[in-house]
This record gives sequence, C-alpha cells and structure tokens, in this order.
Amino acid sequence: MSQRHANTNRAIAACLLAFTLAGCSNLRFPGVYRIDVEQGNIVTSDMIEKLRPGLTEAQLRFVLGSPQIVDPFEPGRWVYLYKLRRGNGEVVDNKLVLWLENGALTRWEGGALPDSARRRLLSTSNPGGATPADVPVSGEQAP
Repeated sequence: MSQRHANTNRAIAACLLAFTLAGCSNLRFPGVYRIDVEQGNIVTSDMIEKLRPGLTEAQLRFVLGSPQIVDPFEPGRWVYLYKLRRGNGEVVDNKLVLWLENGALTRWEGGALPDSARRRLLSTSNPGGATPADVPVSGEQAP
C-alpha cells in the first residue's frame, strides 16, 4: 500500500473516531441553544388527591393516565415517571409507584412534582420572559 493510501486511511479513521466521540459525549459548546425536554407522565397534586385505596385499574387510568412501566413479573406494580432535562443540564425527576391487588389500588409511594416548581423550572428557561403564572401546567389554560 502506498504512503498516500495510508495517510488517507488514517484521516478517514480519525474523522470517524471524532464523529463517534462527538455523538456520544456530553460536551457543551458555548453559544449552542439546547431545548428543555419533558418526558413521562405529568402527575399533579390534584391527581394525587384523587387517589384512594380500592380504585380500580380503569379508574386509575382515568385519573393518572397509562403508567410508563408495568412490570411483567409484578403486574400489580405501576410506575409513573417524569423527567425534565433543562437545556443547561439541570435534571428534575419525579416518581410515583402504585401497588394493586386483585385489580384495586392498595397503596402508593411518591407524589407529584409541585405545580409551582414545574412552572418555575419551565419559566426560567423561557427566553420570552414569561412569568411562572404565564406558563400553563397540563390541564390548565393560560390566563
């Protein structure tokens, strides 16, 4: 193989390595805008207040929506997860776990992300300058 082909192969390998590392890294380049990403089930304090032992699966789905995780090995355990990943790297997690026996709610752990905290988190990343009262929370209408 000639020297020219060897240099070309090295250059291609270096580019592939650089692209691979850049795609897998958490490097933050200055001046690059990153959006806030919300994922999962938004569980509000109003929803938590409606939980009562004995609620059926259908009633729970009506109040909370479908769970993100229903363990096939433990079908009586429903998990509602929420994650807000801010563009600045801040991460907010919330978890609500329900336990059911014979299709009825027996107990739960966790709770809701306070509505005020969610409004604050979303509004501080809003470049338009909205105040927390201007940011609607799921199920609310903007003023």
